[in-house]
Order: sequence, then C-alpha cells, then structure tokens
Amino acid sequence: MGEIVVTLPLPPLDVDALSPVVLDYADEVATILHGQQVPVGAPVHISARFYFLDRCKRDLDNGLRLLLDVISRCLGFDDSRIDELRVYRSLDRKKPRVEMHLMWNALPSHCAWCEPPPTRRATSGICNYHKMMMLQQVGERAGAK
Repeated sequence: MGEIVVTLPLPPLDVDALSPVVLDYADEVATILHGQQVPVGAPVHISARFYFLDRCKRDLDNGLRLLLDVISRCLGFDDSRIDELRVYRSLDRKKPRVEMHLMWNALPSHCAWCEPPPTRRATSGICNYHKMMMLQQVGERAGAK
C-alpha cells in the first residue's frame, strides 16, 4: 500500500489546457509533488476536498478534471487506473485549496465498513475487498441451499 496526502492550490477557472494560467498551475503542482510516483498499473483511490471562497463561483467538476489530469501526469499514472474517486466541497474564506488523499494497492479510504464516513451526510460506498467478501458469502449461501 502506498499513499500521498497533500494540499494543493485550487485549479484555475481556465479550462484551456495550453493557457499560461493552466501551465503555471501544472508547474506549481509538479513542484509540490516532485519525486513522488504511483506504481505503473496500480489501482488508485482518490479523496479530494475542494475548499472554495464561496459556493457561488465554482463548479466542482471543472476543477476536478484539471486536477486529475495534472496529478496523473505529475505522479506518472494513467487516470484510467482510478478505481474510486470521492470529491467534497467545503468553504474556507481565508485559504482556498484542495486537500487530496491518494492511495494505491489499498482499500479505498471511505468504505462504510472500514472507516467512518467523513461527514454525517456522506454516502459511503463499499471497498472492493468488502464487495468481494459479500459476493463470496452470497455465493456460499446459494451453494448451501
């Protein structure tokens, strides 16, 4: 199991991949993540909490796409390897940012059986391990009948 826990700046609003603002953002993230890698082919689980100045000005999905493209490039993994993605919106009027927890070759971070959900209203999923265990138990019960 491996993991990276990091705080990154919010992605810019500009979605043109070749704009100077986006290229500067990619350079800043690359500097923060320098020297860290995700093993090739490893299944990846990501939890990202976006802290915005307010609720009105940003779409969660626009920043997410850019963030995933940049971190996958910086950490050397194909974003098709992301098996679980949890995204949350919060407010921080003083310090907008993204707090990211990235794990590989591990159980996901918010399985309802492994770990309590991050907030009371969160809808926790089930990790691959517990899903496999449940399917195995269902199969054993069906075979016993």
